[in-house]
Amino acid sequence: MDSQNALECAKGLASCLYNQDAKPAATTIEKLRQLSEDRFQDHSGIALEYAKGLVSLSKKAEVYKTMIHEKLQLLSEERFKDNAEIALKYADYLISLSRYEYGRKAESAVEKLQKLSEDQFKDHAEIAVKYAEGLAHLSGKQDKEPAAKTMEKLQQVSEDRFKDNTEIACKYAVRLQSLLFKQVYKKDWASATETFKKLEQLSEDRFKDNVEIALEYAQGLFTLSCDQNKTSAAATIEKLRQLSEERFSDNEKIAAIYTRRLEYKPTKSTDEYEKAVLNRLKILPENKITFVLRFFIDRQRKLVEGFDNEFKETLLEIFVDGLRYMEEYALGQMVQSELTEIKHSVEEKMPNSDDYVSEGEDDYTACAQNALIALLEGLQFCASGDFSNAESSIAIALETVDVVNYSRNENYNEEKVFKREYKIIAELIDLSEKKDINRKLFDRAAKSIEKKPIIT
Repeated sequence: MDSQNALECAKGLASCLYNQDAKPAATTIEKLRQLSEDRFQDHSGIALEYAKGLVSLSKKAEVYKTMIHEKLQLLSEERFKDNAEIALKYADYLISLSRYEYGRKAESAVEKLQKLSEDQFKDHAEIAVKYAEGLAHLSGKQDKEPAAKTMEKLQQVSEDRFKDNTEIACKYAVRLQSLLFKQVYKKDWASATETFKKLEQLSEDRFKDNVEIALEYAQGLFTLSCDQNKTSAAATIEKLRQLSEERFSDNEKIAAIYTRRLEYKPTKSTDEYEKAVLNRLKILPENKITFVLRFFIDRQRKLVEGFDNEFKETLLEIFVDGLRYMEEYALGQMVQSELTEIKHSVEEKMPNSDDYVSEGEDDYTACAQNALIALLEGLQFCASGDFSNAESSIAIALETVDVVNYSRNENYNEEKVFKREYKIIAELIDLSEKKDINRKLFDRAAKSIEKKPIIT
């Protein structure tokens, strides 16, 4: 086989990998390895297809992770250290580690991204963007001091090395807005003021016409103004008005943030307690948020069992599969390719109210629907890291609580019941804050949840 035919063969093998399960994919990657390492060692095109295949395999099976890491590192740092395309594939893999791993593993991945961006490819914008993304993921998982150092590196990439790069600036803006929320929540006003100035500079000076950055700035203005005194809040709201009505008058999202701020009224009721609990949840690392969601969703398990018993179905099996994926995500052991499959299975199993008419006291059809939707939102949070998915998951689970309690007593004390639910969330947050996420913590949470059924 000549080199051209070998390249076409490598492209075909790499393409096949996308649709293969883990075992056949491992066989395919071995064929690619033989082409790249044994027969055509100096062929950069075949090496690139091999790199693509390794990245694809990394999303299918945890067991190959060490091998994949070693092979990609060898390709990028030794065999083809000047090849930017291979470096980009290696960077994609490292970003995945920074996104889904925790602790030293995530830090090591970002260190390797830093080496790619600052040593091997100093002026390469695409690799710099990936380095910035890795820094953004890492800073969201770290404690205050290491996070501050990581944010300094992200600031340097955005303000010094690639000061005109919009993609890097957007990633920087997202992290600044998230950091601002945490600082305001913790009443760290000195840090919040400094963070806000950086976000304001991005939107008002460096990237005046960028909508994505303006949205982060608008959310920052909203967050800051809700906790300021009356005079300071008025000035901040005026900036939000100018952003909405003058600079971006056609943007519905910014307008909605401004409207929400005008309608905002701080309360001293249960609503304030609920908000405080959600704010505590929002500032946790993603794996701890997933831990809390996984057990809050799990409290609907008996209602899914009730549906299965009434209609002789098997929803519980896919419900448990989804919870297992969330557990593995929280522990840093998930396989990314499983997420799409599980979400698809959950969507396929969603019961139709017309086909399943529940006749018992509890509307098991409505409850099972809500349980699966809450699970889908939880799984989507694992995929996106978007806290709105976590909020939606909790809101749907609370609808189930309402359905069950209303069916048993139309005059039930809604405020008391919902406050109890938020206390359970708070207890799960307490548990996650005290320890690292591990199997023992999952066992403790499982025992705790067993004593707190949905039915009051």
